[in-house]
Amino acid sequence: MNATRVGAPAAARIDELLHTRGEANAAYFEREADRLARLCHRMAERFAKGGRLVAFGATPAARSDARHVAVEFVHPVIVGKRALPALGLAGEGGPLAAQVELEAEAGDIAIAFGGEAETLAALAAARERGCLTIAFTPSSGAQWEFDPAGVSDPFVRQELVESAYHVLWELVHVFFDHRGLLEGRTSRPVHDVGASSFLYPFLGEQEQDLEAVVADVAASVRMKVARSFMLGRRRSSRRGLRIADQLVIELDQLDVIGGRDALVRAVKALQVFGLRTHRRELVDGVGNEVEVARVGGADHQ
Repeated sequence: MNATRVGAPAAARIDELLHTRGEANAAYFEREADRLARLCHRMAERFAKGGRLVAFGATPAARSDARHVAVEFVHPVIVGKRALPALGLAGEGGPLAAQVELEAEAGDIAIAFGGEAETLAALAAARERGCLTIAFTPSSGAQWEFDPAGVSDPFVRQELVESAYHVLWELVHVFFDHRGLLEGRTSRPVHDVGASSFLYPFLGEQEQDLEAVVADVAASVRMKVARSFMLGRRRSSRRGLRIADQLVIELDQLDVIGGRDALVRAVKALQVFGLRTHRRELVDGVGNEVEVARVGGADHQ
C-alpha cells in the first residue's frame, strides 16, 4: 500500500463531502436568511425587555445543541458583545415539559432541538406560556421553523442547525444598536449632532427604517456563511491531505497483517470523520483498528 493509493481517494472524498456541505449551506441560508434576520429582531425585542433564551432537547445530540447555544448567549466569545441570559435544559432535570413549565416565562424565547415527543411537548408548553418558539424540525408547532428540508445526511443537518443558531446569536446584537427598532423602546437619534444637524441630516435620522436594517442583517447572514464555508474548505482540504499521509503507516500495518475488514473500517473512518474530528482522534481510531486486527490475527495463529 502506498501514500498515493490511500491519500488521493481520501482527499477526493473529503472534497466531495465539502462540496455537498457547501451546496446544502448555500441553499439553506439563501432560503432562510431573511427569516433569520427578522427572528433576530424579534429575539432582540424580548431580550431588551428582560427575556431569556430557554433551550432544550431530548436526545444526546439535541442536549448538546441546547447546552451549546445557551453557552454562546451567556458567554459571548466576541469582545464587546453583551452577555444574554440563557438556560439549557436536559433530561437530568426531569421531563422537559415539566422543566419548561417551571422555568419559562411569557417574555422568554424557547428553542427546541429534535422532533421527539418529549421535545414537542416541551415546545407546546413554552408556546402556551407565551414564549417565542423556534425549532428546526417540520410540523413542530413552533412559530419559527428552520427545517433543513431536503437534507438527508444527519451530520449535514446538524451542521446547518448549528450554523443557524450561531447566526442568531451573533446578529441579534445588531438590533441592540438600533434602540428605536425595538418594540416598547423610544427612538432616539443615532448621533447627536446638535445645531449642525442641518449640515448632516443623515447623522441625526431617527431609527425607524426596520426593513433596511433587516436587509443588512440578511445580507450579513449570507456573507458570513459563504466566508465560513470558503475558509473551512481551504483548511479542511489541506488537513485532509495531511491526515491521509500521516495515517498511511498505520493503514499499512492493517494490510500487512491481513485485517481486511479492519482496513475497510479504518478507511471509512478516514472518509466519514475526516471533516469532523481532530487528527489525533483519527489516529487513535485507526490505531484501535490496528490493535483489533492484531488480536484477531493472534487468535487464529
